[in-house]
Amino acid sequence: IGNRAFHNCAGLKSVTLPAGIREVDYGVFMNCSGLQSVELPESVGVVREYAFADCALLSRVVLPAEVRNIDFSAFRNCAALRSIAIPAGATQIGEFAFENCENLLSVTIGSAMEQIGESAFQNCPKLTIRTHAGCAAKEYAENHHTPVVTYESLKEAAYNMMNSAYTPYSHFPVGAALECEDGTVFT
Repeated sequence: IGNRAFHNCAGLKSVTLPAGIREVDYGVFMNCSGLQSVELPESVGVVREYAFADCALLSRVVLPAEVRNIDFSAFRNCAALRSIAIPAGATQIGEFAFENCENLLSVTIGSAMEQIGESAFQNCPKLTIRTHAGCAAKEYAENHHTPVVTYESLKEAAYNMMNSAYTPYSHFPVGAALECEDGTVFT
């Protein structure tokens, strides 16, 4: 698909791209004001600059496991986007990639992440980053005063609950930790 192929296509509501596409090119769906849902094929490895920028109604994005890079401003100004899972093997999120996604509550980022642009999540006031301890995403969150929940902290909370479980009959202690959308953890 060529650069800006569907730019300003207001009537476009959802997109499911065919297999074989390796990149979502520059500005392909930029300013598609009616776009709400995107599913990318497993073959996609890169989401280029401004690919989905200014798609204000975009609320559902399924990124395939092969995505390694999300470039500059790829999802900028996607106000309806509430959560996104960055594939576990992704290594780079560019500058302003999710800038002004003001309703973005949750981003899940794997431990392979190496570089996150300084302003990748600028003006995402409700954001919590979910990731692993000791990785670039956790460091980014801490440096930018963004709430972060690590899988290790959830596992530790569940383990602590198991150790304090009252099991007079079964003698089988069980622990669990559940994180809600608002970041509250129940054990």
